[in-house]
Amino acid sequence: KKCQEEKKTTLDLSACSLYSIPRDLLSMHWLTHVHLQNNSLRRIDNLDKLPDLEYLDLSDNEITAVENLDKLIKLKYLDLEKNRLSGIKNLENNKNLEVLGFSTNNIETLSGISHLHDLKTLYAARNKLKDVSPLTELTKLKRVVLTDNLITSIRPLLPQMNAGISVELKYALKKDEPGIFVKGNQISDPPLEVIAMGTSAILDHFTKGHKHGEKKLEILKLILMGNSGVGKTNFSQFLRKQKL
Repeated sequence: KKCQEEKKTTLDLSACSLYSIPRDLLSMHWLTHVHLQNNSLRRIDNLDKLPDLEYLDLSDNEITAVENLDKLIKLKYLDLEKNRLSGIKNLENNKNLEVLGFSTNNIETLSGISHLHDLKTLYAARNKLKDVSPLTELTKLKRVVLTDNLITSIRPLLPQMNAGISVELKYALKKDEPGIFVKGNQISDPPLEVIAMGTSAILDHFTKGHKHGEKKLEILKLILMGNSGVGKTNFSQFLRKQKL
């Protein structure tokens, strides 16, 4: 009520035990920032009359679908972390988004955000992502949190790496730290050993692979045990060079 009377541009309804977004917001067209995190919301609605909304926090709710945001064309910040989402879609009209968060959901694909060319920060940790190719064209990305997913290749992120964004085998604990954070994935392209050496090593790996061709190697590690003087060294040389 106070927000309506004073027409404040920020409305904080976080941790208010809400099960739905109040219809009162339909008449509060002056709002630019709305906080609705830490409630029990199941749907996104009653926001379509907020044409100037730039900031929307819906994290830590029970939302199952991204919907009814198509009128919010000025939206720059959208947080959907800790909900029950299985996909990201219906953001076709939200092309001004710069920060998007949907960590801790059940997302399997990033295909619904490949058109968000102004996106600078993406939080997508703790989902079921395998393929990051929808991010290839999002060249303005500076901070990409992909930790704890099922990603096997970061090759599609070469445009970001070539632009100077580092790849980090660690969790993104420092707020606003730039980088592509990939700890907790099953990456094999390139090998984790290459990623650990830094972004220049990753770029060199992909450049050489493109130039000379690539072939997947299956590596077998053999440990020879026994007393000294029984021929372990000679046997090892034979295995490696086929000669004694």
